[in-house]
Amino acid sequence: METGGIDVYKAIKSDALIVINAQEAYLQGGRFSPDIMLRTVHKSIISGKMAGFKGLRGTAEMTWFLGCDTDIELLIEYEARINHLLEKNDSVALCQYNIGKFSKRLLVDILHTHPMVIYDDVAIKNFYYIPPDEYLKHNRYSADLDRMLLNLTSVENALSEYKDEIIEFIVDELRDRLQRVDYMSVINEKLMMKPNSGNIKTLTKREIEILKMLSKGLTTSKIAGIFNITPKTVNVHKANIMKKLSLHTTVDLVLFGMNNLLP
Repeated sequence: METGGIDVYKAIKSDALIVINAQEAYLQGGRFSPDIMLRTVHKSIISGKMAGFKGLRGTAEMTWFLGCDTDIELLIEYEARINHLLEKNDSVALCQYNIGKFSKRLLVDILHTHPMVIYDDVAIKNFYYIPPDEYLKHNRYSADLDRMLLNLTSVENALSEYKDEIIEFIVDELRDRLQRVDYMSVINEKLMMKPNSGNIKTLTKREIEILKMLSKGLTTSKIAGIFNITPKTVNVHKANIMKKLSLHTTVDLVLFGMNNLLP
């Protein structure tokens, strides 16, 4: 802490910093009790605010658990329940677990009970976190499964939306650049090719409509919504259009539509 620029002596003297060992905190009376520990933390919060401090920040090195005869379930219960206490009292705590010393089973449970995780010096919002009211139910594993499946769906939807946003951005950027320059002299002949009668005649009415929309910058999901079809179906149409027009990339496709179908 001193290396980080903190005047440790001054902090301890003013009670801004209090350092205690495991026996004084977790193992009062020689054993670990979630209720006793939660009361201890709550008293520290109250005494700190009465002394004029805005809140409590705490950190705990957890290897004390390895040297005592404490049920894992009691520790997990405490780790889950303390979240409510901290949230309601302007407080934050950092629990330090050594991955090389604790069992994988315990560490998985620890992940489930912490809304934020610091790993490799990076603070990460933990989407494996399960709120205490859910996690402490008797059917924990059912809640765990539901939460994991929900997270998988959420991540997949987020990635899909992000992909569409990136494509839309690329199309918009491309259109803006083409409008600012005389691209007739810088785009190669392949990208600027005019449709011959054979190519146009092979496109269906729906394919032409989709090509126009792609050229206007509409995303796959938006086009799917307009025609009440799935994005996968739009991509199938897109692949068929590219095959019929002998195009190889989305950029080729968009440029073709912009130069041959849009006014």
